[in-house]
Amino acid sequence: KYLDNFLREKIFRNKEDSVNTSVKFIYSRTPDFYCHGIGTLVKRWKKCIESNGNSF
Repeated sequence: KYLDNFLREKIFRNKEDSVNTSVKFIYSRTPDFYCHGIGTLVKRWKKCIESNGNSF
């Protein structure tokens, strides 16, 4: 969602443009953005483990 919005209407002429834009996105986010994202991943991983291979 955030990356989609960040990349909207961007045009990459070469690999360097792509890499530079990726770095700009990473540096544009706050530490809280990453903390929240990692916390969400942990919850998802636990849900996967607790489902014991079943769909949820």
